[in-house]
Amino acid sequence: MSASGTSVGQQEAWKVGALARAAGLTVRALHHYDHIGLLSPSMRTAAGHRLYSRHDVARLYRITLLRRLGFPLEQIATVVDEPEWQLAAALRRHLEHAREQAAAAARLCGRLADM
Repeated sequence: MSASGTSVGQQEAWKVGALARAAGLTVRALHHYDHIGLLSPSMRTAAGHRLYSRHDVARLYRITLLRRLGFPLEQIATVVDEPEWQLAAALRRHLEHAREQAAAAARLCGRLADM
């Protein structure tokens, strides 16, 4: 049993505050992820407090990795549940999208400079 988790039956579970600290997030961010259905805790205490399983923590790792790579939450929500999702393919698509946005921004800069 780690100091950051609690034991529920035979499972180790993380309380929302401990998980937020370990992941470098705020409790509010985890509540938001739960609200939008991106990361819902697998368990709750009798008092209704959120408890996150190892599976939930692994999912949060994938979510935070994709956030750090610049993926918007809406896109993360669609790819994180794809059973055949591959990071390399997702990165190629994200890079292509970023290049398209950069080209559009460059065209806009050029038009503005011409004004």
